[in-house]
Amino acid sequence: MPDWLTDVIVAAVAAAWIAYRISVGPGGLATTNPGSPAYALGLTMAAMLLARRRWPLTVLLVDSLLWLGYHIADLPGGAPAPALWVALFTVAASSGNMRRGMLLAAWLLTTDLAGRAYPGEHPGAYLLDAGADGSLTLAAAFLLGYAVRARDDLRRQAAQEREWEACRRVDEERLRIARDLHDILASTVSVITVHAGVAADVLDRRPAVARTAIETVRATCRQALAELRVVIGVLRQPAGHPRAGTAPRSPFAGEGSGSGAWSAGRPAPTGGETLDAPPAPAPRLDQLAQLLDTARGAGLRVDLTVVGEARAVPAAVELAAYRIIQESLTNVVRHAGAGVATIRIDYQREGMAVEVADDGRGLSAGRARHGQSPRSTGPSAGGYGLVGMAERAASVGGRLDVGPGHPAGCVVRAWLPALERP
Repeated sequence: MPDWLTDVIVAAVAAAWIAYRISVGPGGLATTNPGSPAYALGLTMAAMLLARRRWPLTVLLVDSLLWLGYHIADLPGGAPAPALWVALFTVAASSGNMRRGMLLAAWLLTTDLAGRAYPGEHPGAYLLDAGADGSLTLAAAFLLGYAVRARDDLRRQAAQEREWEACRRVDEERLRIARDLHDILASTVSVITVHAGVAADVLDRRPAVARTAIETVRATCRQALAELRVVIGVLRQPAGHPRAGTAPRSPFAGEGSGSGAWSAGRPAPTGGETLDAPPAPAPRLDQLAQLLDTARGAGLRVDLTVVGEARAVPAAVELAAYRIIQESLTNVVRHAGAGVATIRIDYQREGMAVEVADDGRGLSAGRARHGQSPRSTGPSAGGYGLVGMAERAASVGGRLDVGPGHPAGCVVRAWLPALERP
């Protein structure tokens, strides 16, 4: 029902009720003819309700003055209070008018109680009027309006929180997709760059080595294309689909293919393969050996040290650790010009510490960061790698520090909480 029609019905019902009350008098004791002025004032109060939504305070103020004038004039008949109840309810239920509405309500109650102190000719009737629809009813109308307003505020707050939650989920999903795409593309491009450079350098002198490098580039490109198709396929799945939101498999994941490519994992698809099979599971720390072998194939010496007893940790923590090591090695190959990279994984009771260090050029003052913010919106030093690693650490309640190494190079340190399972 439209608001204007509701207001017309409310005003009509109030007018009929007021006319009836005036005609029968207080307590149903009609001793004299009320006359036209009484009906005119009462019906005017009812007509004011047509504007109660747009100007609630004005309507309440005008009706209060008319109601007070009705009593001051000592007009016969019952009081035209129903219009006042509706106006008071509207003010209490509307937002932004609470303080002034309370002042008007207090004034109305005070004047009504003052009027009840002088009952006049029919004390019993006035006492009944005061209890049934006088001061108590004015207070009840205001409290009812306040309750309606509180309910509406709670509903609006709940709707706003649902909207914020939906926006948060969309934002988290967007960041997850960005990280997955970065994991696929950054490492793949690094492999292509390294092996294409090798092929170009030895093409005339050692064609067999150049052919091997080119085959590695081709296999890596096929693998990256397959992974991108998986990402796009997941994005195109409707919400609630079993494969919707499944993390794509990185070119680093899986078992080594023996090709020397970074894309260790299932064999690269040939031109005739389809991607109807479900995406492979996310990489785990027990696949680090293959990851390190592919890094060594790019000419980097990699040493791994594990402190403490390796134990089961939540899948999200294990994935974050793997991705941080993966991205750190990618950065070493692409930017550091390093010959050696060392990886240290320290299993502790409260979680695991991951450290990746190299002996390369290190970070400039503008690139070295401490405790990367997961809410960063732009790339750090021309890339999103550091930001992505920080987001992965923060997603499991951890933190990431990136700084200069000693005596040279760069060190990436991550703390990932993972309490022991009972």
